[in-house]
Amino acid sequence: MKKSLYLLAAGAAALTLTVPGMAIAGEAAGNDTLNVVVTDDASQFNPGVTNTYSDIMSLYQIYERLVYYIDGEPVPQLAESWEASEDKLTYMFHLRPDTYFQNGEKLTAEDVVYSINRRCEESPSTASKFASVTALDENTVEIKLTRICESIFSSLASPGMGILCKSYCEENGDDAFLKPNGSGAYQLKEWVKGSQIQFEAFENYGGGKAPIEYLNFNIITDSSTALISLENGENDFMLNLSASDFALVEGNEELTVQTAPSHSQAGLVLNVQNGVTADENVRKAIACAIDRDAVNVVGFDGTGTVATGSFEDFLYYDGEDYTYSYDPEKAKEYLAASEYAGSDITVTIKTSDNYGDIVPQVIQQNLAEIGITANIESMDIGSQSEDWLNGNFEIIYQAGSEITPDLSESLYSAYYSANVWSASAWSDGRYDGQLDAIMAETDTQKRTELCCSLLQEIMATANEIPLVVKSGNIVYRTGLQNTYVDPNGMFYCFKDFSWE
Repeated sequence: MKKSLYLLAAGAAALTLTVPGMAIAGEAAGNDTLNVVVTDDASQFNPGVTNTYSDIMSLYQIYERLVYYIDGEPVPQLAESWEASEDKLTYMFHLRPDTYFQNGEKLTAEDVVYSINRRCEESPSTASKFASVTALDENTVEIKLTRICESIFSSLASPGMGILCKSYCEENGDDAFLKPNGSGAYQLKEWVKGSQIQFEAFENYGGGKAPIEYLNFNIITDSSTALISLENGENDFMLNLSASDFALVEGNEELTVQTAPSHSQAGLVLNVQNGVTADENVRKAIACAIDRDAVNVVGFDGTGTVATGSFEDFLYYDGEDYTYSYDPEKAKEYLAASEYAGSDITVTIKTSDNYGDIVPQVIQQNLAEIGITANIESMDIGSQSEDWLNGNFEIIYQAGSEITPDLSESLYSAYYSANVWSASAWSDGRYDGQLDAIMAETDTQKRTELCCSLLQEIMATANEIPLVVKSGNIVYRTGLQNTYVDPNGMFYCFKDFSWE
């Protein structure tokens, strides 16, 4: 199963408020610098490798893509315009002229072809969409698709589609991603591993030099320490505050809090291949045992929304609730029907430092009420991801996001046998026939019916348990302008931010 099944499409305007009260202990950075709190370090600066939040956030500063998203709609970035054929299988992209990489080389259509083809080699699910990518001239790229693909623009806007300098990558190999060379608004200045990632504005950026000259990602893993650094003026911007931290900034007139609906959904992934969770009745028992209202209140201070499915508000989604209701007695019935009836059942919930253990503690208590002992193991997000990949878990707690607003593409990416990436998921092709039919269907209504029928079938197995759709938020020093809340929680590009 893909990591990014938990999501909610943004559907309302952002709410911004400045909160009055507490004084600041220190001074803010000068108008030429923005200090951003990040919770982990980068691993490298390769669009094809995104192991950490800092990887993704760094990529959005260094590289550009053909398009990006504003309010759920694709807008020009490197491509200043485009058009599609009548059958929606061929797209023509016209590049912004006079765009240069940070080493001074001109960006051309050949670089775009190289970058997309490279990404297709890295990702089978991406490759399945593209029949061919061709440079028609220096500034024109033709993309032919294998099928109608409503999510083509979100694919082109994803972190992995950052456009690389072909000659620079071929000359430098892996070193090209330690000393990256993109066309983005910021270029890497210095990387102090474990401490700070420093950027400076690219003088010849095609969209005009960024108003803020220096951008620093300061790595602080402890949320309390991070919040203190914001309050005393050491840092200027922090994202994805927990409910408890969110409450702490209330009363500080020097800080502004901004919220908006998010694509991020907290949920559980259960191992269907190994351990006690390979038993479907055990999975269903766990699903019925969890009080998601309590998860929202305790884990998110009631700021979220109880989830109704893995793919809410998606194209081709009918809005039905496909989840199991909280019903401890029904949970006990499922346990009695499992192969572990009458046995002591112990499971481990693996969470990461990024997500915390408050929600796992609620689940731990819920499971105890039906006779399941749950241990909680917290680790760094890289280790959690590795265990997920290798199937070394029973239950994973995570709160990821999804940028593909198309249910058919998300189902295909997560469940088609050739795309399955985790040893914990089904790879026997049980859904391939239905997915082939979905991807071949061009009628919107029929496609919706097929998608929702398959989603209902999958959700009935309790291979994952959606919990709460989170509200996105940021907090920053009052006076910072042109801010926004990214619905994915990490796709921030700071090129338009400025100080009053």
